[in-house]
Amino acid sequence: MPRIRGAAQVSALPADSGDAARAGQSRPVIIGHRGSPATDPENSLQGFRTAIDAGVQAVEFDVRLTRDDVLVCSHDPALGRLGGARVPIAQLTLEQVQGQTLKGGATVPTLQDVLGVCYGRIDVVVEVKNKPTQPDFRADRRSALVLADFLQGRRRQGITDRVRAVSSFDGDSVSLFAQAAPEYADRTALLGIPTEPPEDILEEAERRGLGHIHLHYLTLLRKQSIVARAAERGVQVTAWTVNSRPLARRFLGLGVVGIVTDDPRRLLDLVPLAV
Repeated sequence: MPRIRGAAQVSALPADSGDAARAGQSRPVIIGHRGSPATDPENSLQGFRTAIDAGVQAVEFDVRLTRDDVLVCSHDPALGRLGGARVPIAQLTLEQVQGQTLKGGATVPTLQDVLGVCYGRIDVVVEVKNKPTQPDFRADRRSALVLADFLQGRRRQGITDRVRAVSSFDGDSVSLFAQAAPEYADRTALLGIPTEPPEDILEEAERRGLGHIHLHYLTLLRKQSIVARAAERGVQVTAWTVNSRPLARRFLGLGVVGIVTDDPRRLLDLVPLAV
């Protein structure tokens, strides 16, 4: 999958002084991939509640825009794989999206729904979906801009969400988000696909002024030295999606700051709990 490369870059952005999520970045955490899909439907409110009840430190989820500009949580551009319609979410209103009952009885939550469940209880990693190969791709990166406006609006209301990272495979989406919401700029992350050399991902993250890269576990297995190399350059590495305890232990030993996994409860004892 080609990465979208553009001129957008983050520079001289002011840091936010506050969130617990960012303050604990140096402590490694276990991150529930789309909630807790080993026990509940992916990207569902129940999955996020399960992760919270188990004591998991963070959850990751994907956001996409509906036709009426509402951010909802869905990995795929359409809901067919989960038992819903094959029509792209981008072509449906929020009412049409949430009117679909998916496997396991789940429905698609809005970003506001998810943050409401997670607020004050767990860190969140928000992945902005915007792939050129998918039907909802937007060259204007509107999803990233809507996300920035949404989070800033909550902050103006005194609601500070524990945002651990905002990530995307699309570098321009991450850069534009950081420019639109500079208080979150130090929590932006570039995602890398397994076939992309990790040196290229790190180089692009540095060029864009991003402080994090999220690498597939196969990438880390092939190039374990990238963790130390990134650390030398002030970039932190999170590994996805790791469902093996031995691999998770190995990656934590290398110095990754996060392990994204489908069953976070199984790996929770591998990292120290926050005090």
